Amino acid sequence: MAGSFVDGLNTLLTVGDGENQTANGTQVQCLGAIQHQTFYVFLLIPSVVLTLMFSFTWRRQYKARDVLMGRPAFVYPMDIMSRSNRFSYAAAFGAVTSLCAEVIFESLYAIDYAGPTYLKVFIALLSMLIYGIDYMPLFTSISVRNPIGYGVGSLYAWMFFVLKLYRIFRCEYEPLPLGILILSDVPELLCLAYLSISLPVRFGQSLYKRIKRQSTDPESMTAMVEKIQNSYQGIRVRKLLKRPDPERKPPTTLVGKLMSLVYLIHTKLIYQRSPDFRYSGRFLSVTVVSAILIYQTTIKLLVGFIPLFVLLEEYMGVLLAGVGFEPEDGEHGAVTMLRTALWIGLYFNHAVRICFIVSVVVAFVVSFVMILHSMASYRTNLLAVYRGDTTNLPPRESKSNPSLLVGCMRFAGYQIGYTAWAFIIQLCLVLLVTIVLAVIVTMFEWGFGDIFIELLMNAWPALLITLLVNVAQTLLAKFLFLRDSSRSTAIDNRRVFFILVYFMFFYNIFLGFISCLLRILKSVVIGALFMARLDQSTLPRRFEFMDPGFSAYVGLIYTERAHTHPVAIVFTRILLAMYYQKLKKKYRVKEESDVNSEEYKTRRRHMKAQSNWMMLYTLHNNPQLQCLRKDYIDMSRNKFRRVKDSVSECLKTPEKRRVSFVNIPMIIPMTYKDEHMSLEMENADDLAIHNSNERQITKF
Repeated sequence: MAGSFVDGLNTLLTVGDGENQTANGTQVQCLGAIQHQTFYVFLLIPSVVLTLMFSFTWRRQYKARDVLMGRPAFVYPMDIMSRSNRFSYAAAFGAVTSLCAEVIFESLYAIDYAGPTYLKVFIALLSMLIYGIDYMPLFTSISVRNPIGYGVGSLYAWMFFVLKLYRIFRCEYEPLPLGILILSDVPELLCLAYLSISLPVRFGQSLYKRIKRQSTDPESMTAMVEKIQNSYQGIRVRKLLKRPDPERKPPTTLVGKLMSLVYLIHTKLIYQRSPDFRYSGRFLSVTVVSAILIYQTTIKLLVGFIPLFVLLEEYMGVLLAGVGFEPEDGEHGAVTMLRTALWIGLYFNHAVRICFIVSVVVAFVVSFVMILHSMASYRTNLLAVYRGDTTNLPPRESKSNPSLLVGCMRFAGYQIGYTAWAFIIQLCLVLLVTIVLAVIVTMFEWGFGDIFIELLMNAWPALLITLLVNVAQTLLAKFLFLRDSSRSTAIDNRRVFFILVYFMFFYNIFLGFISCLLRILKSVVIGALFMARLDQSTLPRRFEFMDPGFSAYVGLIYTERAHTHPVAIVFTRILLAMYYQKLKKKYRVKEESDVNSEEYKTRRRHMKAQSNWMMLYTLHNNPQLQCLRKDYIDMSRNKFRRVKDSVSECLKTPEKRRVSFVNIPMIIPMTYKDEHMSLEMENADDLAIHNSNERQITKF
């Protein structure tokens, strides 16, 4: 793994000296006591056992619920729609980033294979499956949200953290290679350190809440409502219900305009945190993996290629010393030409080394900035579709539901793959431009610049005419042919305009050839720059459906809108809070009162009368529901009539009134699962719901 990278670096740094070589001249290899393939193959045994153990902590929701008390059930490594434990998921994915990169770039498989090359792709897929099973207990321990899961996850995080430290410090490397190895693995070490600390803390918190829940009463309605209000979905809904602030008048003074400009630049360039929005754990995980992958690739490129440039420079220096640094009297012309070529090679090697360093750094900075812009664009687009604004995305009706869900499934892998390819393309493009500039500077430095001067002298008239014609057309259109250039396109001086258009026809043909080259150049530059941005399609609007990356992003946005809309989440949580309060009140009344007592019967009659009056008020304000109420009563009496025609005729009534609900849970049937009762809360324990039964709330 990381050791092979440092071993290769040691080989480059120790070429020519015998400090780290044996008597027969071979390089001493650092072999660890834990073999990579052996470790991950044998890790399958505890991983499968722990995953099965986690499955017994959950209950089945639909199939054979009475068998073994509904256990075992399927457990998942990650809830991709949830905002809970998002940093833990991001850290867990960050801890496996280098492993995935080594499988792809270094062919580090979980199984030793020496067969045909065309079968290596299947070995790579099998290795990915093995690695996924090995790390599944770490992810599942976060998703199960119970003391057992957090305890097992803590042990797993400690194991991988200690193993990573052992693989770094197992060999006595030189200080420089060891420092580079630590620098390359810093992100992975930070992720494992975060998990090693956060999971034990959550284990203690979960155990404390479990004990506290058994000894205290359930939360009151006021506490539940306050918790909903303080959640990020509640803050979003409260913000929507507030009256928007009046638009500020544009400043008229110079100081006011400057302050407005500074504020605009600040909001555009600096990320502004929004308390009513949270990134999903999946999106944060993808962002962290992309950033770590680019960071480690940058380190390996710089560390791997710079020693090669140094070795090449030393080799040419040795040749130059053999030929002689200065010309001598009477030497052969071939020797003089060889000396000149070696000096030019040394100069160009130094220039290319600087170009390579600059290109790698520029590609890293651009990729990192694009990752940050993707985060801001994701928030903007998701909040826009919450409002129903699809300006930046294709309409919802343009894609089928299966295509949207498939796009959501593909997004994570596509985003990481596109980011890696964008980094490589940007590196090659910047390197090409800088090398061309280095060649030009080198030729001028050594007296070969007359060729470029001659080319420039031949091309400057065409470039100047192109510039002048474009500027002239713009100025004439603005000041001569438009009556009011700021308001309309009404043409003035029509005869002169028609004459100019006739003669410009021939000039613009020439300009079209140059403009086409500029269009190609802009397409290449912008396409390479925005390759990692899946929120921006590189194809025209009508052909966006042919862009698989953009289709994956659209599927992600629309799928998350359907499952994480803050208004729907808050509405459902309020219904659940009301329902639980009603259940708690009902059970308390049964415990405190005798069922056959007169007081209990009187209270039941009052509750029934109150419900009937609320139903009457609701049906009076919503006549469209009256037919549904009648048909529901008929169906509840086991008549099973055909009510399709009567319901459709009733719903076709032109009368439309304002919908007004007094007691919403009394007329709305809703099915929910306790397994997903967190409803985007910080913790599933917030509503004191156990992952047990599926309940049907149908109160009419």
